[in-house]
Amino acid sequence: MILAVLFALALQADGPPLLRDPAFLAAHEAWAACTDRAADAELASAGSAEEIAAAALAACPDEQAATRRAVLAFDGETRGAEDMAVLLDANREGLADRVRELRRRAAAPPAAAPPDQDFHAATTALAQCQKDHVDAALPGGGRDREIVDAALRACPTEEAALRAAMVRMLGDERSADRMMTEARTIARESMQRYVRAQRRR
Repeated sequence: MILAVLFALALQADGPPLLRDPAFLAAHEAWAACTDRAADAELASAGSAEEIAAAALAACPDEQAATRRAVLAFDGETRGAEDMAVLLDANREGLADRVRELRRRAAAPPAAAPPDQDFHAATTALAQCQKDHVDAALPGGGRDREIVDAALRACPTEEAALRAAMVRMLGDERSADRMMTEARTIARESMQRYVRAQRRR
């Protein structure tokens, strides 16, 4: 879940990053903990990952409302509503990914993962690099897909650092490669939403 949220928020940020706001971080941590518990409780059910994610979000209205208040307080009504929509999408995708990953681990437990601080930092650095390239390309008026494709190719050093952090966190190359594929998909979708939002301004 954190992977989707980090990419989404890093791409949205134009001013002081929401990810550094203590009120938001505390509220979102509580929301994430609640939805994670709700999703984990349904892992053995027959529901799909997407169905479990939707139900988990619905199970934590108070925590979601507290997060929304923190976002609006930080960003204002208009920008806050946009960021909250991004958060909801990212959390829904992240919860579904969590369900799929935990079910996979239950079937074939991987090696224990070390602390993921480097992973978080590398994810944010890659997302920021890609955002910088998108922002630089937007005034040129290129097609959305061309801008996003170019941004995905523009940060090989940061992408390599993220993959290395994933290998350290997950303990094997195959899992890291699978997670990098997910990261590229999330990054592409987040950048596409960001480009569309910037075009509308």
